Amino acid sequence: MFTQTITALAGAVDARDTSTALHSWRVKEIAGDIGRVMRLGDSDLEALEWGGLLHDVGKIGVPDHVLLKQERLNREERMIMNSHPVLGAQIIAPVTRLSRELPIIRGHHEWFNGSGYPDRLIGDEIPLLARVLHCADAFEAMTATARTARRPSRARRRSASCASTPGSSSTPRWSTPSCAPSGPTA
Repeated sequence: MFTQTITALAGAVDARDTSTALHSWRVKEIAGDIGRVMRLGDSDLEALEWGGLLHDVGKIGVPDHVLLKQERLNREERMIMNSHPVLGAQIIAPVTRLSRELPIIRGHHEWFNGSGYPDRLIGDEIPLLARVLHCADAFEAMTATARTARRPSRARRRSASCASTPGSSSTPRWSTPSCAPSGPTA
């Protein structure tokens, strides 16, 4: 029953925006692949995959006029959109069985250089699994067919940014743009 409920919740998130349908599932798979390359333990892999499925659950609380807007978001709209990791953590917090996923959900938009959100964490202050998920989320966004078809210049800019500023968003020891570890992770 638990797995079915989480699956339904992830499906509800993806259903809000048809241009990102199945995004959470792809992020889950990519994050799991990265975690296996890193030789994470079974409990970390499970938390990473559940976190991947639920990382955008806070978008349930983002109004449609912001979530579905095709044009560039203005400052106020960006602030609303950037609240989704906090909203997601608040939604999941009562589910004690998902306590390991909370920092992953909350921290998946933190950047290694401290310019991310919501808490502007720097470097190793960002939980490792949140950093892995951030990488998986960014990679999926850069390579997703629906997104690149809709906004090709944005996808190219994000890919170029990832490749030209290693360590700004993920971890300096990880290669870009795939974010797979290139050496020891600890």
